[in-house]
Amino acid sequence: MPAVVSADGYGQRREIAAGAFPASGGEDDWLHRRLLQQAVALGQQAIRQDAAEAYRAVESALDETAARLLEQGVLDDVHDAPARRIVATDFLIGLTGGHRPKARTLTLLLGRPAVKEFLIVQKAAARREIQPVLPL
Repeated sequence: MPAVVSADGYGQRREIAAGAFPASGGEDDWLHRRLLQQAVALGQQAIRQDAAEAYRAVESALDETAARLLEQGVLDDVHDAPARRIVATDFLIGLTGGHRPKARTLTLLLGRPAVKEFLIVQKAAARREIQPVLPL
């Protein structure tokens, strides 16, 4: 369930699981809650492990990931740092099957030489566009 993977923590994951596996409303609801808690805890552990593996792979291939980011035009229309972090985060979430990146991975990706060079060219082009034409 992609919603479970991309959920923001235990509480959201428990809500999703409770919606998918509702209690019967009988005497065994306490058992249902306990089993649901255990299942969510195990699921959360598996999600953390999957995310760690996914981001180890991303970090071991940062130059290739940066190239994909640029080839797909993710940063083309983004001109400020906070927005770049948002679109790069969305890119990484899509790349890793819904796992949110840690700030470290995002910073390393946006600091790659290819990305920095792209940003320099982008800023220079933006400056040329906004320079007014002065009459002679």
